[in-house]
Amino acid sequence: MYPFAARTALRRRQKHRAWALRLCGAAVLCLAAGLILRDTVFRGGQPEAPVTTAESTEQPSPTPIAITPRAATVDVLAAAESADSDVHSSPAPHPSPDAAQAADILPQYQELYAQNPDLAGWLCINGTNINYPVVQADNSYYLRRGFDRLYSTAGTLFLDERCRLATPNAAGTANALIYGHNTASGSMFSQLLNYADKAFTPPTLP
Repeated sequence: MYPFAARTALRRRQKHRAWALRLCGAAVLCLAAGLILRDTVFRGGQPEAPVTTAESTEQPSPTPIAITPRAATVDVLAAAESADSDVHSSPAPHPSPDAAQAADILPQYQELYAQNPDLAGWLCINGTNINYPVVQADNSYYLRRGFDRLYSTAGTLFLDERCRLATPNAAGTANALIYGHNTASGSMFSQLLNYADKAFTPPTLP
């Protein structure tokens, strides 16, 4: 009787372990599915980079203007949680392009500007996957919104609201402060961390 009872107890323990392993595996799969869903469904829209030519990129050089530093009272990206609730609770506005401002937009960006008048420029960093539009609005607006103003966990690169862009008739600020998330998926500003690695060799521009 004893060997039979021992075998029965052993089988019972093995079944318990098997169920525990199945539950752990299911939990891991659910977590992975949630992360994939977050990065694929809730990512908003980011447009493709427009084709540029030497002629289309010609523009006057802005006169440097010093921007008065202001003591930081809040980390802009730390406000992401409150931005999440704002995105879900209030509809995104749909501003109309300004005709006077549209005239200052380079030809290859006219279509993008028509889609979203918050467009402030395009940022491309060689040697990384950073190749995104840059917008300018309230500093919390694009924390969790894509270029199409739909909810996005990665947000959109945005220019600090205190900065002024250069136009043919007005100079811009000397330094442009651009914010972006460091995402687990490697998008947005994640690859800027490559520059902290001594082994990383940034490309040399001609």
